Amino acid sequence: MRMQSVLIICDNFQFLPYSIMHSLKRFPHSVILGMISIALVASSARSQTAISGNDTTGHADISNTVFGLGADFSALSGEGISMRMHFPERLSLMFTGYIYRSSNPTETMYDYGVEGQYDLVLRGRIRFYLLAGASHYSDVIEDRYHNGNQYTGPDRLGGGFGIETTLIGNDLCVSLSVALTFFQPSGDIIPLPQGGIHYYFR
Repeated sequence: MRMQSVLIICDNFQFLPYSIMHSLKRFPHSVILGMISIALVASSARSQTAISGNDTTGHADISNTVFGLGADFSALSGEGISMRMHFPERLSLMFTGYIYRSSNPTETMYDYGVEGQYDLVLRGRIRFYLLAGASHYSDVIEDRYHNGNQYTGPDRLGGGFGIETTLIGNDLCVSLSVALTFFQPSGDIIPLPQGGIHYYFR
């Protein structure tokens, strides 16, 4: 009975080495694209930031921001360039995507995802939130040794909780979260960490 349990656990996690390896392959490209995006936004953000009677710093406060651009790394809601809309109340919506193509052999990797967030605590420079998201991952290698998508669980759905805080002034923010992720059609259910960095402006 004990041996059978071990075999079941190993079978449920057999996709993890492949997913981790390919996430590492994707990571440098996502970081580079994300940092380029943040740099471009940062160079013009201050001139685009509206200054109200209650905000004399010219910075985008977490509780008031409406748009952010950066990078996000999540097995639940996607890896790569990320755009986030924070609405006037407690709701946020984030879209993330990435595509990469290489040769010898020809390999095409991409993902896209969406994540909704609801703020439980929103106090100036920090917020705690609940999240729910979904995504699709694809990795297709075009040779005679591979067939179709290499991910055993390309479709993901799940939810969790997270925290976001500012790094520099009120403009550059970092987020960390944990999400219970359902992988389909493999059927695996795993709690996984995720994180992102965004530059906010109005």
